[in-house]
Amino acid sequence: MKLISLNVEGSSHWPLIDPFFDLERPDVICLQEVFEEDAVRVAGRLGMVYSFSPMMLRHYDFVDEATPLRPLGIAILSRSPLLDVRDQKYYSTVDPLSECDATTVERRRATVAQTLLSAEVTAGNETLRVATTHFTWTPNGISDQYQEEDAHALLRMLDDMPPVVLCGDFNMPRHVNSLYDMFASKYWDAIPASYESSIDLSLHRQRGNSESIPFLAKFMVDYLFLGKGYEAHDVRLQANVSDHYAIVATIGR
Repeated sequence: MKLISLNVEGSSHWPLIDPFFDLERPDVICLQEVFEEDAVRVAGRLGMVYSFSPMMLRHYDFVDEATPLRPLGIAILSRSPLLDVRDQKYYSTVDPLSECDATTVERRRATVAQTLLSAEVTAGNETLRVATTHFTWTPNGISDQYQEEDAHALLRMLDDMPPVVLCGDFNMPRHVNSLYDMFASKYWDAIPASYESSIDLSLHRQRGNSESIPFLAKFMVDYLFLGKGYEAHDVRLQANVSDHYAIVATIGR
């Protein structure tokens, strides 16, 4: 089963992403920072079904306040039916569809829900449980109280379901953020160690910031974590599709 996981950064990169999906022809796509209307559009264009989990409201281009606020979150798209879909929040605001306020860490915490979306998908004779998340953000990639709380809550949630293929943007740089080790102790990190970063510096908004470039060049935050009984082959990170590299892999039992 061919899987792609990608943080699409809202509406910014679809002229690059659409032809990439056409070329790769994946069986399953996991998306982060995706608007619901784009998940609907892509699923329809590729002949896939989808499930979407909202995390917040954002303006469509992230900048122009004249555009309407729209649901932004995570999604799973599949060529086969999505079975036993679970949309679970490991941290929830009072209103999970608030407009995201990123002015401070505290305001972001109050306006963004943290969700885990999972489903069973089938390819050939294999049925796999695929899960995706866009994990709690911190300003510098180092864990804080909110990340630590959410890591424990997410791992408890995962413990209560069958083994999973877990992918997404985790905002915890490998070998920098101590919470990475918590996940790596329970799941196999299938991203080859040769990759030091999953940030595409040619497309990231900080590409012109000379101080940020050395930092982001060591910022491995997008993962493919495999639970017991799963394996992955031909795992690679693909550049030139979004501000994060796409994860491309063949997964199975």
